[in-house]
Amino acid sequence: MGKLGKMEHKHKSGKRFLSGVLSAAMLANFCTVMPITAFADDDIDAEVQTTDSNGHRYQLFDTSMSWTDAESYCESIGGHLVTITSAEEQQYIIENLLPTGTKNTYFIGLSRDTDTAEWSWVTSEPFDYTNWDYGEPNSTTENYVHMYANMGNVGTWNNTYNFLECNWAYATSNCGFICEWEENEVVQPSYNISPYVLFSGSNSSDFTLNCWKSTFNGDVYTGRNFISNASELYLNGNVDAVDSITAYW
Repeated sequence: MGKLGKMEHKHKSGKRFLSGVLSAAMLANFCTVMPITAFADDDIDAEVQTTDSNGHRYQLFDTSMSWTDAESYCESIGGHLVTITSAEEQQYIIENLLPTGTKNTYFIGLSRDTDTAEWSWVTSEPFDYTNWDYGEPNSTTENYVHMYANMGNVGTWNNTYNFLECNWAYATSNCGFICEWEENEVVQPSYNISPYVLFSGSNSSDFTLNCWKSTFNGDVYTGRNFISNASELYLNGNVDAVDSITAYW
């Protein structure tokens, strides 16, 4: 497994460990929206689910991944991304789950069909209740939803991208997710997700960073090759790569 910290040469490739801060540069200056796959440990997670008055169970995860990967993970443990269908349920989450997390935002199970432009819950429940922040939704290209927790109007919703790589408070690296189980859903063992700020468990796709003026505090994992084409990227941690590490600056 390759590990990378501070870049000391213009071009590094191979399995190696360097400590400190990664600084890289590229010609294009932009933030990249990209898919990413979750990586999980095999250890049983000891976190306790909370249960509301309707018998629904919830669990908050302070781990960053794309909206689609978060939904897949919730499904893998018998549930789904949280669906909020009443003001009472929203208030329960604000009071009992959000205070336990450290992320700025948390994905919920709401997304928009790109063909019909209609919003829908992952469970196909009626989309009657909303709690949008002021002026939201405000983009036709942001088709997924997270909820403000440690920023903005706590508990309100904002539409965003499936995965946003950027040095903004809204970035996916600052977003966790909440799983929910209905009364008739069986809770499967929850596995402890490794505390990487960015990670890809895929062993067939390279992890490529293309960003500008971005800072990530923590480690990065990839199941294949790590490639950085970033401009003014600062990583306060290590890159753990199963295969090779390549960074241009």
